[in-house]
Amino acid sequence: MELAVKSLFAYLLGTLLGSLILGRLRGVDIRRMGSGNAGATNALRTQGKVFGASVLILDIGKGVLAVLWLPALVLPGVSLDPDVTRQWLTLACGFAVILGHVYPVWFGFRGGKGVATVVGVIGALDPRLLVPVILCWLCVVLLTGFVGLASMLAGAALVVAVYISEPANTPLMEFCILVTALVIYTHRGNIARMAAGTEHRARRLCCFDRERPRSPFAAGAAGGRPAAFRRMAGARARRESRGRLERDRATAHAGHRRRCSAATRIRIARGAVELLEEGRIRSAVASERAARLRSLDLKFDVDSTNTRLLAAAPPPVGYAM
Repeated sequence: MELAVKSLFAYLLGTLLGSLILGRLRGVDIRRMGSGNAGATNALRTQGKVFGASVLILDIGKGVLAVLWLPALVLPGVSLDPDVTRQWLTLACGFAVILGHVYPVWFGFRGGKGVATVVGVIGALDPRLLVPVILCWLCVVLLTGFVGLASMLAGAALVVAVYISEPANTPLMEFCILVTALVIYTHRGNIARMAAGTEHRARRLCCFDRERPRSPFAAGAAGGRPAAFRRMAGARARRESRGRLERDRATAHAGHRRRCSAATRIRIARGAVELLEEGRIRSAVASERAARLRSLDLKFDVDSTNTRLLAAAPPPVGYAM
């Protein structure tokens, strides 16, 4: 009875996700942003350092509470179970709080990946085990830049550390193996993205894969970070194409009223064909452009591989050649 009740309380404690609670207060749902994960890493990427640090503290804190506070809590109507050792009860509460973080009932069973809560649980069980875990995590991030890979290998380092330091502690070993398997399972999406080459890297932390600084428009043209520079470059290209279109329209209109040479009309026609081929103007504007050129009595043909000016009709009466 005691094991079931306290495990349930630990699960409910784990369902209080810091990212989703703070996100509700801010009016955002980080599961719809970035990687779609409700953990501290995605919170840091999408909402900033203060928000990410707050989420990390809350997720670690509930892991500590589930291990240090719940097993010794005296509940009314729930007597101590002599058949359950305190170690098994503590480990059960620790695993339940991690499970609640990963599958929260209040948020459609869509939670985080449990890494921060695991850190809180392990730190409360035995702080010495955090040393190899954190060292392994830092080394992998610095070498590869993959946070998900670092989390999975840190879980493996935890199992190795327990096997070396406490080989006779069977309950703790089984707990660490189960937690590591859960962490790897929650990172299955990261594994698929790493295999496809689309996984996000923490390039600022990685020592061997840093991008050289580039100008805003160079970064946007090359498809590099950040996305704001790509939007700036795209907006600049659209403005330039519209400017060319307006200049050619003004030239065509002025040439219709003044005397223009055949070479000028040919240049206008070729400029229109280039704009149509590059697809930089909308279909409605292109139709208006074509109608304007037809008003100049020019006959041209647009070929997908070669643009040819077939013939120029004789100029209207009053035009000087």
